[in-house]
Amino acid sequence: QNGWVLLKVDIDSEGNTKNIEVLDFSPSRDFVPNAVNYVDKTKYKKYTGGDRPKEIRGHQLLVKFELRSNA
Repeated sequence: QNGWVLLKVDIDSEGNTKNIEVLDFSPSRDFVPNAVNYVDKTKYKKYTGGDRPKEIRGHQLLVKFELRSNA
C-alpha cells in the first residue's frame, strides 16, 4: 500500500521541528503516526537570514510511503 501525509511544521532557530500539524493524508490515517514521528525526529540545518539563525513557521512537508513486497 502506498500513501502520503501532508504536514505543517515550525522549525526553530536550532533546526528542530515543533508544532507539527496534519493537513491532509491519503488513503487513510494509517501513515499519520509514522509521518509525525519521522518529522519530529528530523533535524534541519540552521537557517540564517542575515547575521543570526531564524525560525521558520508554517513549513509544509509531504511525507510519502511506498511499501514494497520482498516476495
